[in-house]
This record gives sequence, structure tokens and C-alpha cells, in this order.
Amino acid sequence: MISVRRKIAILVTAAIAIVAVAADYGTTARKAARFFAEREWASAGAMYELMLNERPTDVKTYASAIVAAYENADTVKAMQLFTRAQSNLIPFDSILTATRNASFSIGEPRLYEDFLCRTKDANPTLERVVDNYLLKYYLFRRDGEKIHDYAMKMSEGAPNRNDYYLASIKGRLRKGEISPATIEAFCADDHNPDDFESLVYLGVIAMQLAEDSPDRYDEFRSIALSALTAASGIKSTPKLREYISILSGK
Repeated sequence: MISVRRKIAILVTAAIAIVAVAADYGTTARKAARFFAEREWASAGAMYELMLNERPTDVKTYASAIVAAYENADTVKAMQLFTRAQSNLIPFDSILTATRNASFSIGEPRLYEDFLCRTKDANPTLERVVDNYLLKYYLFRRDGEKIHDYAMKMSEGAPNRNDYYLASIKGRLRKGEISPATIEAFCADDHNPDDFESLVYLGVIAMQLAEDSPDRYDEFRSIALSALTAASGIKSTPKLREYISILSGK
């Protein structure tokens, strides 16, 4: 039978070991952060590997390690890290978001784009989910061509999703392809009349078209006024009231 004194000694020893491990991990994490900030990618990657061996479910560590692997020209390692994260049951959305934040933090957004494309190629069953992330990325980058392409692709599987339809309009606007017919088609359809953001965006597009199309100014002014008035009925804002006043000629 183990004495009370012996039990206490065992517990103290275990506690000291735990503290030592935690201290070692903290030291490694600080080194990793320093190497990452100084763009010493190979060294940063080595530190992240040690950290993941110790804590294999840390999302931010995976993201930083993926970025370090990319910057070290090792895309194979980056994909292996993604697979490893999934095998440790890290949510798909979490690893993508963390990798986005890590790549943006060093001013390399296209690294995130490439990571998404490679992830999709390696995981065909995730194609639609990744395409949605790519659409959001291209909206952020204001890439009209790809905004339109991905919005149309996403809308094929969800024809009633108003946000995809509006994204396609935004893409065409960026490409300089927006036309009166596009707005008329949107107005003719009853997508989501209570969608505040959609109505505001439609109204702003119609206002732009009214300014660019003097021969159809009244028609587009009416569309803009209807859309913005409906939006104001959902949530009135000073800017909306200003637009409505201008369109009403008040």
C-alpha cells in the first residue's frame, strides 16, 4: 500500500513534469512566432512541427505551418498539413479561415487562393464548399471576371439563392458588362423582397445606370426609387433617406 507521503511525492513529480512540458511548448511557440515574423520559413516550419506533435488540434498552428510550407515552396507539405488537420477532426471551415488570416497577415492573399484551389483539386467532394470560399475571396479582391464565373457556378446548384445572383451582377459591373436588361430581369423576378442588402445593392446599381443612360433615366430612376424605398421600409438609414430624397426630386 502506497503511503500518503509517497502519493504526494508522485503527484508533485507529475505536476513538475507538466509545468516543464508547458514551458517547453511556450518556448517553442515563441521561437516559431519570431521565425514567422522574420520570414525564416524553414525554421518556422520546424518549430510548428514540434508544436503540432505536442498539440495536434491547434488550428492556428496548422494555418501558420501551411503558410510557412508555402513560403518554403513546399506545397506538398502544405497539403499534408491540411490532411493531418482533418484527421485530427479540425472543422474544415476553421482551417480555411485560419489559413486565410495567416496568409493575409503577411500580405500574401494569393497564397490563400492557391491553397483553396489545391484543396479543391485534392478533395473533389469538397468542391462546392471550396468554390463558395473562392467566390468570397474574389469578391474581396474585386476580380470581376472570377466573381461572375464563380457566382454563376454556385447559382447552378442553388438557383434561388439571391446572394449568388447579386454577386454575378457585381461581377458583371466590375467587368463593365452591366446592362439595363440585367436590372430589369432582377426586378421582374421575386427573389427575396425582404432582403435588405439585395434591395440596397439593386437600388445603387439602378442609380448608376440612370446616370449612365440619359435616354432611359426615368425608367431606372423608378427602379432605384422602388428598391431603395423597399429597403428603407425594412431598415431606414440616413443615407437611404438621402438617396430617396434625391430620386424623388425633393
